[in-house]
Amino acid sequence: FLYDTRAHGESEGDTVSFGKKEVLDLRAAIDWLESRPEVDRHRIGAFGFSIGGGTLAMEASQDPRIAAMVFASSPNGLFDLSIDEGGIFPWGQAHLKLLILLMAGVNGYELDYGKSFKKLNHRPILLIQGELDKGVSLRQANRIFAQASDPKSMILLPHTGHGHYFQSEDAALYI
Repeated sequence: FLYDTRAHGESEGDTVSFGKKEVLDLRAAIDWLESRPEVDRHRIGAFGFSIGGGTLAMEASQDPRIAAMVFASSPNGLFDLSIDEGGIFPWGQAHLKLLILLMAGVNGYELDYGKSFKKLNHRPILLIQGELDKGVSLRQANRIFAQASDPKSMILLPHTGHGHYFQSEDAALYI
């Protein structure tokens, strides 16, 4: 089952809250799946890409209906994401970005997805990370991996950036 979260794809809206409201979309999708007679409610898994992975971690940390998870190029938190995107003064630029988000109504300091990864309670986790990803670094993937409980695995894609898994030399490894 695929869906577009708010302000993405064919869904309505033009405001992204970096997971704070998007967890409601994921919860509604799981509610719908659980209502389907052909779905084994004990075998619902989820795939989150980038900020969608942060959203997945936040929802799964409070929703045991998600039995297994795949996180692809998922950030550890908005502060870490801002540091990775920073230039000459990454720490200063990260604080500036989060201040701008705060003025727009999103507290990026609260959105520490890493806290959620710690609460996934021994459910299977697969991390997929492009080693050339400049938006979500390998450093963040390693932090997530260290915080997550077993069972967990990580696939590193040496020739891949942020997404574009099928368009890189790593397509077969990703599949």
